[in-house]
Amino acid sequence: MAENKRYYWLKLPQDFFTNKYVKKLRSLPGGDAYTIIVLKILLLGLNDEYHIYYDGLEDTFSKELALTIDEKPEAVELVLRFLLDLGWLVKTDDETYLAEKSKELSGSESASAARVRKHRENAKALQCNTAVTNCNTEIEIEKEKENNTTPLTAREENPEIPVFAQEESTAGSSATFTPPTLSEVVAYFKGNRLLGNPREFLDYYEAVGWMRGNTPIRDWKPLARKWSSKERTIQEERGGGKARNTQNTGFRTGDEATGGSSARGAHRGAAEDSWLDEAEDPVEVMRRLKEEK
Repeated sequence: MAENKRYYWLKLPQDFFTNKYVKKLRSLPGGDAYTIIVLKILLLGLNDEYHIYYDGLEDTFSKELALTIDEKPEAVELVLRFLLDLGWLVKTDDETYLAEKSKELSGSESASAARVRKHRENAKALQCNTAVTNCNTEIEIEKEKENNTTPLTAREENPEIPVFAQEESTAGSSATFTPPTLSEVVAYFKGNRLLGNPREFLDYYEAVGWMRGNTPIRDWKPLARKWSSKERTIQEERGGGKARNTQNTGFRTGDEATGGSSARGAHRGAAEDSWLDEAEDPVEVMRRLKEEK
């Protein structure tokens, strides 16, 4: 014999408790209890094709309903009026009420469909249990990869970046700035074939307290590259040709050493440092000071 049993459930909308009527009901003294009674009546309405019957066991329908759902008769009577006024419950005759809201919010499936769904859930759970070790291992491996992944530095992502750009990234990450010594400045100018006098560079920024306007300097190396770029521009304007390092620094100019590649590197460094304050021209300041002397 075929089984015709069906299973029903109540699907509450997401805004059920923010519905203005439900909020009004909850605002009353004992409102939370009234709301629970509403839900009990809606669940009761899922039976008998959304009908609730009055069997005459008590002298009123509200009292019999209170007995059925195990609530106080006075509270059930108030909620019953509430449901009837909203049309969530409709009285069709003296003995029958139609739970319209239950019908609207209900979901159902046949017993056979429930068995099929349950079988699929069990099969899926069994499959997961069989492979649980592998699944967990894969998840842990992925997490370990994520935890052990070290972000690439700018030079690792792009090997073409000059070495001094990598040094800038390392130095700039430091929270405390330490002014360089003269020997450090000379070595940096020489190692990167920068133009200009390292001592003048150091003297200028010591004079301004290692500040750019009102902003403390965090890394002096980009400023050294900009100093070299400005020096190159001044020398080219004066000589009408290639710039040469005429300062007594003890190292060759970029063009003498690499045939022009250093000039390209210096200009590339200047482009990377476009964030520097263009209004500040320390090389030009030092040049004017020397001319005034």
